[in-house]
Amino acid sequence: MTISARLPRHRHRLEVARDWPLLAAAVSALLSFVMLFPPWLSSGDDSQNAFGDALQAAGPALIIVMAVATIASLAVAVTTADRRFVRLALVPSSVLLALYVVKVADVSELADAYNRLAASFANEKVGTGVGLWLGFVFALVTEMFVIYTLVSRWGTGEALAYPGFRPRKHPPHQTPPDTDPPRYPPPPDHPPDLPREGPDR
Repeated sequence: MTISARLPRHRHRLEVARDWPLLAAAVSALLSFVMLFPPWLSSGDDSQNAFGDALQAAGPALIIVMAVATIASLAVAVTTADRRFVRLALVPSSVLLALYVVKVADVSELADAYNRLAASFANEKVGTGVGLWLGFVFALVTEMFVIYTLVSRWGTGEALAYPGFRPRKHPPHQTPPDTDPPRYPPPPDHPPDLPREGPDR
């Protein structure tokens, strides 16, 4: 068997009216990755993003891997029109959301610890930054769109939201009806047909 024989043969073009939930999930996963760079921990004019020294214990490596895996699975699902890749994308998107939940808890606890240590300083309060919360929101949106795509049965004949993508239904094989009555050979004892004689002249 050649390599080309193993590759899926069916490809279809991107259609926004049909594939918009997958596109929205991919964009949200990408934005959850971008939110690693805005502040996660802020104190006045000072701030640190997910790559800051104070947040190395809560590093962004797994978030990057899960976001890329989600986007790759959704891209293959759009290219091949295969629902199995949407179900596959459910795994990294769920892990992405779980990671952000853990990060919110960790950074919030770290901010509380800084505030307890710096309680004697006036006007110095450490809090969670906007990047952390927006990353959590985008991870949640990614998960919701992936689940919506599965619930709406994207890529199947039952998906009313995607009328342009329905499997072809081949009609059952039917023989055309006979217009002429069936002809059978005459039985052996059947008298032969005699030619008609014309009127005597």
